[in-house]
Amino acid sequence: ALLLPHHKVDADFAMTDRKAPAAILRRLRQIIATAFAQGTISSNEQRLLEQNLQNLDKALAICDRVRSTPIPPVYGSHASRLMVFYLAFLPSALLNFLPVRGTIEVTLLVGYAMLGLDEISHLFEQPFKFMPLYQLAKVSSLDCADAFCRPPPSLDDDAEHYKPK
Repeated sequence: ALLLPHHKVDADFAMTDRKAPAAILRRLRQIIATAFAQGTISSNEQRLLEQNLQNLDKALAICDRVRSTPIPPVYGSHASRLMVFYLAFLPSALLNFLPVRGTIEVTLLVGYAMLGLDEISHLFEQPFKFMPLYQLAKVSSLDCADAFCRPPPSLDDDAEHYKPK
């Protein structure tokens, strides 16, 4: 929590929320709305700040989507083909540098590691078998509920801090 020391209320609100970035955005919206209502900022400034918050909100949604998106199956099959090609030609490349026994040992070791990684990639090719769709829907529902049911703390408690200097 890289917030200033006198922002204990803000830090507590953000750090106890399930998604701290979303909580920070809600708090910023509250601060901007309060500043506009008090006449501290103009309607044009409020509109520009709200646009910036919308862009941050979109970026947050994109990051969440990227984090929860499975690897496309094409990547796994392409990796499998590349691995077979690599393992087929590895012994001929190693024979120039290692004796036959060393070539066999290195090829087996590399093959074991690469086949293990290939098996993992096959698991990623079946995202709906392993993807927790129910949990994702539940998290989305909870995010909506948080936005409506868990408002940021009152600005009245810390109103002096938000007034212009």
